[in-house]
Amino acid sequence: MLNSAAALLELGKLKEAEQQVREIESSLPYLTPLIIGNYYNTLGFILISSGRHGEAIETYKKGLAYNEEHKDLDLQVQLLGFISDAYAASGNYKDAYHYHFRLEQAKDSLRKLQTDELLIEKDKEFQTSIKEEENARLTAENDLQTLKLSQKNRQLIGGSILMILLFFYSRWF
Repeated sequence: MLNSAAALLELGKLKEAEQQVREIESSLPYLTPLIIGNYYNTLGFILISSGRHGEAIETYKKGLAYNEEHKDLDLQVQLLGFISDAYAASGNYKDAYHYHFRLEQAKDSLRKLQTDELLIEKDKEFQTSIKEEENARLTAENDLQTLKLSQKNRQLIGGSILMILLFFYSRWF
């Protein structure tokens, strides 16, 4: 439904697009958070495009309230930006600034989260490389010990054979 609404939007058929989106409303409790987030974004965009800024703001705020439960930082950033833009388009610059400020805070949180995830990933890669180097070193040490043990075994076997030969040689001659 949202895809067909988006297609109608591109054709400039705002009423039909709004109708398509509103048909989903009764199914919202059964949909995934991603689809629900897209619902609020799409409906808000249709309302903004229709010049219905107040309704768009309320729709975006419903999406923001929904997002409070699901903690999708990407969706929060989108919605805060849309709300700020809608307030600015309606001439309410005080609220536009307020939501723009919240938008910047959410962006900072998103960047921090992404940076933390990147640091964790890089730390895992570093720890893995250290373990691989340690494994390679231990394997090399093990190979060296095996080689030394093999040489000692050959020396013992050779010495034992020599002793046996000397023993028999001394007995026979």
